[in-house]
Amino acid sequence: DFVRETLTGGWARSKPAPDSGTAAVLDRARAVTVSGSATDFPETGVVHMDLHTDNILVSGGRLTGILDWDGARSGDPRYDLVQLAFDLDGHGQDAWWIVETLDLQRDVLCAYAAMLVLKCTVAAIRDRPYDLARQRQRAKRVLDRVGA
Repeated sequence: DFVRETLTGGWARSKPAPDSGTAAVLDRARAVTVSGSATDFPETGVVHMDLHTDNILVSGGRLTGILDWDGARSGDPRYDLVQLAFDLDGHGQDAWWIVETLDLQRDVLCAYAAMLVLKCTVAAIRDRPYDLARQRQRAKRVLDRVGA
């Protein structure tokens, strides 16, 4: 399934970290294992897969649209809400209360958080080294929060 593949390939086997602090964060995310069954990660909905503030349109305090659907796939829509909370955390806004209402199993939440840590930290290493310190700090904060 998608979650297992992501945690063992792709982002998990990316280029080396430029420093020991980043390496430690990536190692911690890579250590998250998926112990549940495939039914713990349902593929019964549509998942945006890149839901963050740059892809959300708001006008007058109301959601008016969501952009950039080219990576959408079938999956667990709760992943998008974890990703949105992860993104807002990186901008100093605590939206984890949204995730806490989802009743996610701990290992599912840890897997989703680890996927996001890998995705965002590897992207910073590869494309935005100026943002690596912020990504590393968020990664530590999120992994601590979910108990990974």
